[in-house]
Amino acid sequence: MHAYLITGGGLEERTAWAENFFKSQGITEIVRITRPKKNHLIKTVRELIHALLFSPINPERGRGVIMEDANLLTTEAANSFLKTLEEPIGNTFLLLTAPNRESVLPTIASRTMHIDLGTTQFKIDDEEKEEAEATFVKLTKAGVGERLEFVDRIGKREEALDFCIGQIFAVREALRNKIHGQVQIPL
Repeated sequence: MHAYLITGGGLEERTAWAENFFKSQGITEIVRITRPKKNHLIKTVRELIHALLFSPINPERGRGVIMEDANLLTTEAANSFLKTLEEPIGNTFLLLTAPNRESVLPTIASRTMHIDLGTTQFKIDDEEKEEAEATFVKLTKAGVGERLEFVDRIGKREEALDFCIGQIFAVREALRNKIHGQVQIPL
């Protein structure tokens, strides 16, 4: 098998696993496709395929490809990547990462060996805490229409997950503060 889908853990854990895999195989030539701001586009996949047409520096060892967050592949990009996943060019190992198997298109998932690193512990920094708390207060005071408009602005699954984690923290903090009489938030 030359194509793997690494899920679970955080992005850093998945990437570290991929790097360690290549290290264990003696592969030093690694092509990285980092997480895009929005989506992996067909242009990115075509550029990768073109780069793979050239022989690896060490053909016996081969080369590796790490694609971070393959769940962000557009349908067109994923479709253009299928043949490469089935029949990698040269001695190439393809390691795709994603938060979970279900977030990747079934056509991609079916052509890879799945490696699950398990669930991740969600972390939220101080700035994100403050933003989540401010959003929570704003939403508790907003009308139904404003709340629906806010929900419509939440984009992809990752953004929704981040929002939910932040709101869970904000509600927990609001309840904790209300119990101690520090804040008057309508719950």
